Amino acid sequence: MAMVSADDYLREVLAATPTLPARAFRAGASGWLAGGDEAARPGWLAADAEGRLPVPPQDNAALDGFLVRAADLDADGPVTLSVRGEAPAGGRPARPGPGEAARITTGGPVPEPSEGLVVVPVEDTDAPRGTYLPLPEAVTIPHPDASRPAIRRRGEQLAEGVTAAKAGTRLDAAAAAGLVSAGIDEVLAHPLPRVAIVTTGDETAPGAEAGPGAVPNSNGPMLELAIGEAGLASRAARFHAPDDPEALRRVLDEAAAGFDVVLTAGGISAGNRDVVRALGEDTGRLSFRRAGLRPGGPQGHGHWPVPGGRQEARVVCLPGNPVAAWVSFQLFARPALAAAAGGPRPSSILERPRCRLRVPGGLPRPWEGLRALPVAIDWVSGEVRPGRRAAHFVASLPGAGGIAIVADEPVGDGGEATVLLTGRG
Repeated sequence: MAMVSADDYLREVLAATPTLPARAFRAGASGWLAGGDEAARPGWLAADAEGRLPVPPQDNAALDGFLVRAADLDADGPVTLSVRGEAPAGGRPARPGPGEAARITTGGPVPEPSEGLVVVPVEDTDAPRGTYLPLPEAVTIPHPDASRPAIRRRGEQLAEGVTAAKAGTRLDAAAAAGLVSAGIDEVLAHPLPRVAIVTTGDETAPGAEAGPGAVPNSNGPMLELAIGEAGLASRAARFHAPDDPEALRRVLDEAAAGFDVVLTAGGISAGNRDVVRALGEDTGRLSFRRAGLRPGGPQGHGHWPVPGGRQEARVVCLPGNPVAAWVSFQLFARPALAAAAGGPRPSSILERPRCRLRVPGGLPRPWEGLRALPVAIDWVSGEVRPGRRAAHFVASLPGAGGIAIVADEPVGDGGEATVLLTGRG
């Protein structure tokens, strides 16, 4: 089988990954929900979200202090003003008269029109600092200065009716803060996919139950956690199939019936009992490739029909070795999950958060294609710590926060490598 580059294979996987239909999501106490579907979660916006409220909603103080008339600060020496009322955040505005001041907190409302008013920082007065102090009778400003009003104007961050977030924006925590601040409580977004994880092999068993001749099934929990860390599933569930094509067919039927994307792990190489490949080629539903990547050469993808229906579940097939499976998830399956949720469709594995970091000891060049090595990152020193470097060395995974990519040339001792970051996002 001819080898394809990692970038070509990524483009092939994404081209065959449909985006899930958009749904209306409404903000509530349990997050953004789609109607009565408690499990659905939004991915990327399918349409622009227009603000319903200006941000900020009214003129307000940018800091804690005293609201005064600018005219009262037109003096060469100290100014003493009578304190009449206060305006805490969420309270009612208090307009000071001539010779007066109103105590105000950060975010406290400023009466409109606010022209001619100034918030004097409490640090620039003789007022005591603290919480829940009684209102002073008067406040002295030793060095009056009206040049910095310290007032945030209504709508200066976002005007009413202006786009608060464009289509293609991920509805994450940061976006949610902006949308809710703009009075937006309903958006049109593509949902995060429901993901089924199907591990295979007669030899695999739950870690605590692995007896003589058995291998602990690490791929199931690893992929479930990796999906959760990436935040790319409405829900995920694990299945397992033995090395029997009919048993695997039944498992895939069950997974396709309840999930949008199925990730398989194992059984896709050229061995006599590589059951996923055997069933995929027999049915014509799955295609297999040899990617120019180590670890992670064997790859596959396709679609599996929902029994009795017209729909299909997207299938991405990962190698069975845990290191190769983790690398392949990060480089191929993870972008496919994001694409299904309306996210970006990169044309290269390098189109993701990355940086250049030093590699003590260096890294050898691959004999073909790319070498993709899990590495732990020391952000203090700006260095990476590669684990043991063969594809089957599971000890390279604990602490891994990125993937070092080595292409045509080796990385010398202390040289820099491109590191793809594998955190959320």
